[in-house]
Amino acid sequence: MGFDFFWRKKKNDILVLDIGTEAVKAVFCQSGKEKEGIRILDRALEYFEEFGVFDGNEFDVLIIKKAILKAIEKINQKKAEILISLPPNIFKARIAKLNFIREKPKEKISPKEQAVILNQIFDRARRKISRQFAKDFGILASDIQWIVFEILDIKIEGYSVHTLRGYRGKELEFKLLATFLPKHYFGSMEKIFKDLGLKISRIMHLAEALPSFFKDKISDGVFVDVGGKVSQLLILRNKQIVEIMEIDKGGEAFTEELSQTLGIDIESARVLKERYSSGDLSQGSAERIKEIFSQQKRVWQQEGLVHSFSSPIFLFGGGSLLPEIKKSFQGATVFKDPQYIPAFMLCQKKFMI
Repeated sequence: MGFDFFWRKKKNDILVLDIGTEAVKAVFCQSGKEKEGIRILDRALEYFEEFGVFDGNEFDVLIIKKAILKAIEKINQKKAEILISLPPNIFKARIAKLNFIREKPKEKISPKEQAVILNQIFDRARRKISRQFAKDFGILASDIQWIVFEILDIKIEGYSVHTLRGYRGKELEFKLLATFLPKHYFGSMEKIFKDLGLKISRIMHLAEALPSFFKDKISDGVFVDVGGKVSQLLILRNKQIVEIMEIDKGGEAFTEELSQTLGIDIESARVLKERYSSGDLSQGSAERIKEIFSQQKRVWQQEGLVHSFSSPIFLFGGGSLLPEIKKSFQGATVFKDPQYIPAFMLCQKKFMI
């Protein structure tokens, strides 16, 4: 049981579980014929019964299990191949750029030399990312569970190539994408799915899927996945991810503000927030909610992101429906069904592997 990171065979049916800090989004997709592309057959969203289930070193396991099971039951596709993504406060992706100088630049690169070079590059990337991660979060290199190392670009003497083999040259440049999380978090999630009797074929980060999802439509942009507690920001240039970061802000704070100010429970506050976001409240009620949200709006505006980017800004994730967040990113485009966009991206990426 547990995680199996090798595809044993191609399957047409995939169940994506996009596990965030606030909810589990489940999307059941199927690969149709070549011209049909990917079909989304069903989807479901299940909120955690409490906030903060991923805070600290220990998960609230029972609440997480319950939300996952409820999301799967709504779709009733437990036997489909399962792909998961995890909350951005525990599951990270980073870009690493590294150079390599060959000792014998006039000789063609053999398969053996290529393997040696790549092993050294991966090792250096681990050490480079580990140092920064330790500095930011206090996690030692030995405590990191690496999930994926993907080479995004290779250059030899400044020219992009698809492989090293057969080329000559002295100066090599690499750009890699690494995904990882602390080992104790990985172990906790592995146990949760084992206890549920669910076999996971792969754990995938949004950064792996986003470029291919937009490759024929958008070459440059700033993509903000507005989550519950943590939001992700990914910058795309020339159809490649160049930067990934997290923002410790999301839609949860708005829900809590409503709950505390109006003296209502979290579920009622969430429903009220969603009705406000969709424009279903009376003018008087909407103005009252707008007033309550004024402080959180200032928090987002003070982030300074609005004036930092010249590229188009695209918003998705459940929190992107809030007018206060949309207005903080002036001129931003919000996708249809934004809370399911990450899961849609993961569906498509799976079928491309």
